[in-house]
Amino acid sequence: MIAISFAPTEEGARREATLKLGAFLKKARNVPILLLLSGGSAISILERFALRQNARNITISVIDERYSTDPLVNNFLQISQTRFYRSAEKNGVRSMRTVPRKNESLAALALRWEKMLRAWKKKNPRGTIIATMGIGTDGHTAGIMPFAENEKIFLRRFNNSHRWVVGYDATRKKNEHPLRVTTIIPFLRMIDHAIMFAVGSQKKNVLRRVLQQESAPHYVPARIIHDMKDVYLFTDQKGIMKEEKNICVL
Repeated sequence: MIAISFAPTEEGARREATLKLGAFLKKARNVPILLLLSGGSAISILERFALRQNARNITISVIDERYSTDPLVNNFLQISQTRFYRSAEKNGVRSMRTVPRKNESLAALALRWEKMLRAWKKKNPRGTIIATMGIGTDGHTAGIMPFAENEKIFLRRFNNSHRWVVGYDATRKKNEHPLRVTTIIPFLRMIDHAIMFAVGSQKKNVLRRVLQQESAPHYVPARIIHDMKDVYLFTDQKGIMKEEKNICVL
């Protein structure tokens, strides 16, 4: 199911997204939680949120990573500086760090992270997976970039049923941070609750393409939300959708 919340301003959409994240964490406070957080513009929903509950049941990681040790680039390092993460750390949260180790290759980081995710799932088969997600103006979400030029490459790389994480070079033609390690489609389908944050007029056209089912996933990867369990989209952009099955407006 996809539920859409329209706010009159970017700040209003951010506030509603933050409240929804808090509600999900509170509701699942008695079960193990894997919380996967997005970098980019979606990181802003963490800036005004202080976690006040016991966080020993929560493990934090990212939804995708930029292969860098630069604290201004690496998603995990940026998230670790937010008010939310610092408050969660004080309350006992655990973490899966995705900062490259010394001499660790892109492929090795992808394998290490996937092993951590699989270990968490094996230990907590009934745990809850919650994610925050963003969407780029090119239609990418997480680190899954569009490959309009080659659907076979897209499917082989991002819809491999044997993998949860992939590391690859998207090239600078696609993104200013081309070396990516990202969760991929089979894993995204396992997420129990996702909060997608997309604001600003520059996101209007791509949101239309995501919601109105006019493009295949290799053109607009964010269309994966139609195959996910439970997605809440928070935006300030109205006029982006027609009536569609499995989509409701809050």
